[in-house]
Amino acid sequence: MNILTPILVRLVSSTLAGFASQAIAVDKQVQAHFDTTSVTEVIANPQKFSRKRISLKGFYSQIGQPYLFLSPAHERINDTESAISVLLVEPTNNINFMDNCSGNWLEVTGTLIPTVQDVTYRLSYRLAIDKATRLPDYVDCFSDTNENE
Repeated sequence: MNILTPILVRLVSSTLAGFASQAIAVDKQVQAHFDTTSVTEVIANPQKFSRKRISLKGFYSQIGQPYLFLSPAHERINDTESAISVLLVEPTNNINFMDNCSGNWLEVTGTLIPTVQDVTYRLSYRLAIDKATRLPDYVDCFSDTNENE
């Protein structure tokens, strides 16, 4: 029995170490994917990100359209094909969001959800956001603008 104990301990230890390193590798892959997703990647392959939590940087429209554009130039020409439709998870935050972040570069976090368009019945996607930060000053887009007054 004493002969088997060291072997079993090594076997269990190596198995646990293998699971732990695999879990760390998966976590790093998920974190890397979460941090580096771009608007272009999501537009090009929305199925890959469907129902997944992602973080994106883009230009939020100035005129109140719910889109995260690739750039201000895309927003100026209303190029919604080069944008991601945004849906606020908490609609009561809409006024603060527009006041604080309309017409600015943002970093938003949310879940990409599949939707079906009413008229064409075409599958499209919207980013349901619950976190938005104005760049480069890192102001929370959902904060009350009158809190400091």
